[in-house]
Amino acid sequence: MGTAVAVARLGDATATTIREVINLAASMSPANTWTPALEGATIRNLYPGRSAWSGLLAAELHACGFTSLPDAPSDVYGTILADTYDPELAIAGLDTVGHGERFRIEQNYFKLHACCRYNHFALDAIATLRRGHHLAATDVASVDVTTIPFGARMADPAPATMLAAKFSIPYAVAASLVLGRSDTTAFEPTALADPRIRDLARRVTVRTDASMSPRSLDQPTARVRIALRDGRMLEAARRWWPCARRIRSRTSAS
Repeated sequence: MGTAVAVARLGDATATTIREVINLAASMSPANTWTPALEGATIRNLYPGRSAWSGLLAAELHACGFTSLPDAPSDVYGTILADTYDPELAIAGLDTVGHGERFRIEQNYFKLHACCRYNHFALDAIATLRRGHHLAATDVASVDVTTIPFGARMADPAPATMLAAKFSIPYAVAASLVLGRSDTTAFEPTALADPRIRDLARRVTVRTDASMSPRSLDQPTARVRIALRDGRMLEAARRWWPCARRIRSRTSAS
């Protein structure tokens, strides 16, 4: 729908036309799940492009005379893609953008790890422990990660593909400890086949805490406990702190 609106606005469309284009785009919303990503199916990589293409197509379809429901977002999001749909909440703040409110794109964040964002909480905690204790992967007996509820779906210790590895907390944590990095090379086939990473990933336990949420900045989104072979226990907790917000704060302060 965002693409459809952008195309319509660039074409100087009227408010009525924009509303009709939104309805057309909503009727083409893809009903995709996380499962392909978790299992490493690369059809997942088509999702953003397909959505953008549908938005472009919506504008063309309107020009060709196609029609949709009077309120397609409520129909699609209230019955198929979700259980409820609040139209007022969907447009909340749009009339005050530039007057205290920010565009959503300004609230984005930058990935510092080349994997699913829900890995980042634990990886940030791992990075903290590595910096403070000069950890070697061979020193680690086991790792216990407590994170947001969705983490339960990312607990496969033996992902079969590069994409699946990006959605595996045990693999990402193990790769970070063994390789000392979490960039794109940590998820390439060579790393995926590394027996050191595979072995350590099997010793990473993922637990969840219903009170943890990336929408809350006042509590941790991950707590990591590392048991060392010498008997010591290391622990670190990290809050979700979007990089864009951090960069903006630093810019404002300077």
